[in-house]
Amino acid sequence: MDKALENRLTRLEDIEIIREQLERYGHALDWHDGDLLDSVIFDDADVDYGIFKLDGRGAKDKLMEIEAAFPRRWHFTASPTIAFLDAFTAETVSYQIAVSSTEADPGNGLTQYFGWYLDRFEKRDGHWGIAARKHVLLGFGDIAEQRLPEIMQGLNRLTNASPAHPDYRKPGQSRVAMGQQ
Repeated sequence: MDKALENRLTRLEDIEIIREQLERYGHALDWHDGDLLDSVIFDDADVDYGIFKLDGRGAKDKLMEIEAAFPRRWHFTASPTIAFLDAFTAETVSYQIAVSSTEADPGNGLTQYFGWYLDRFEKRDGHWGIAARKHVLLGFGDIAEQRLPEIMQGLNRLTNASPAHPDYRKPGQSRVAMGQQ
């Protein structure tokens, strides 16, 4: 393979890995998976959420503390733009939506937050991770929930998600690969 084609292929792989890292971030918070979050944000990252400005290690601990207060939580990151500064550094802007509730049972209301993540990713020892993040909040609001009709009470529900839950799937691994049947 010629060098130009190899470089283009590497760039496409890097783009996909960065996108996957953005998805892993939400997955880590939703399932309260600190190990997964560790693979996304470097410990020495600069993280600014406005309500806290911490290094990566402190930010990860703070995020897990905040998320523990919500038995129902859901994070969504979409449409990242990725600009490479060089082969080992990229800046991204992505849309963010988070929905949470302090109540375990559906029908008690949700709060949604939406805005952007402004990230700098770095590739260290072959691993892409967040080296800097700024969260910019556009807005938030309450979502009224309806109580589930009796006929819908049997829907599968999830509260207090964790890696120990039988439905947990680490991104990129099947239940079989994780030792689950």
